[in-house]
Amino acid sequence: MSVFSAMNNSSTQHLIRITRRIQPDRIATTATCPHTAYGLLKAIRNHTISIPDLKQDLAAKRPNACNQCHLDKTLKWTATHLSDWYSIDAPELDADQSEVAASILWLLKGDAANRALAAWTMGWSDAQATSGNNWQSIYLAQLLNDPYLAIRLIARRSLQTLPGLAELKITPLGSDAERGDAIQSIIATWDEDQHPSNPALLLGPQNTVQTNRIESIMKQRDDTPMTLTE
Repeated sequence: MSVFSAMNNSSTQHLIRITRRIQPDRIATTATCPHTAYGLLKAIRNHTISIPDLKQDLAAKRPNACNQCHLDKTLKWTATHLSDWYSIDAPELDADQSEVAASILWLLKGDAANRALAAWTMGWSDAQATSGNNWQSIYLAQLLNDPYLAIRLIARRSLQTLPGLAELKITPLGSDAERGDAIQSIIATWDEDQHPSNPALLLGPQNTVQTNRIESIMKQRDDTPMTLTE
């Protein structure tokens, strides 16, 4: 059965809006073959075709297709739409999963695989077309201090796709001081523009950022050692 076959009028209108931004022949593959596998220092499509099911994705500790495009939305937002559109039961979610964009949670508290996938996704043009590209930098900057050099490299690559950062000069193997300077430069570039308040992105009025909550999330990072074969 097609993942879109059960769509009601509301979900069809959503698909139309997405289609205007992303090539139509890529819509179905994005939903049913999401970028949930890692290889060659990037995310690659999982070619096991399936209908998005948030409960299964959470149990498997993997990103879901919906939030890989809608980087600025929470898991609660996804659960609500999957329930409304496909009658898929919503899983139990904690406060962070209900209130904070899923991509930020994957990036800041996920295991190494999820951090790598989230870092790549934030530089993915299709996701940026859906979710914007002017807010991710302050989160990607945190990964320049990741214990895994591969994740630092992926984060740098995605940072260079964002406004004002194409010429970003930072070496993943650089010293703590060099990476610290780069992070401060990225934050300063972000702060040059006005960003609307968005609770899911932990952004308040007048470019304020919920730093205490970000630090709390980062303290929960899954540092389980991982070896990902290419």
